[in-house]
Amino acid sequence: MFKGRGMRVILVSVLVLLLAVGGFAQVKMMKMKKMAVKKAGCAAGYLKTLASGVTIGAGKEYRYITSGGKPFDVSRYNYLHIIVGRKAKSVANLEITVLLSVSVPAGALLIREYMNCENRTRNSFTVRLPSNYNKTAYVLRVPVIAPMLYDVIVKNRGTKDIDDVHVILFAK
Repeated sequence: MFKGRGMRVILVSVLVLLLAVGGFAQVKMMKMKKMAVKKAGCAAGYLKTLASGVTIGAGKEYRYITSGGKPFDVSRYNYLHIIVGRKAKSVANLEITVLLSVSVPAGALLIREYMNCENRTRNSFTVRLPSNYNKTAYVLRVPVIAPMLYDVIVKNRGTKDIDDVHVILFAK
């Protein structure tokens, strides 16, 4: 029925609407795990809640890995969609960084950007939202170029605390 960008827009619009209207706990409970969209023979859907209702102080950051999270295998997916949002509040002044990793004998190699050899562009897994970004959520789409999602870092670049931050992981 819908192809490409249209389906993502609908999926994100539904999530943003639910975040703005009701509590995030209700959104999470509303069968998000069953909210899968068939697209080109591949299912896109909810994987995990990485943060729920956290407060990030001015100049501070929230890290999934240091908040009790563990790296997990994402190798069977093509793309990750990291959704950062707040209930009816702006996500301005946030910086979102995604770290993928590859295991090596001494630990892990962390990846936060890559070079596209076809068009010679550098692509970063970091986005910095400006102070005038008046939306309640942001979606960062990351191609899976390494087998493990190591960490998601959400940093508050503003001068005031940002409360009620939610980070959700979708994949396809």
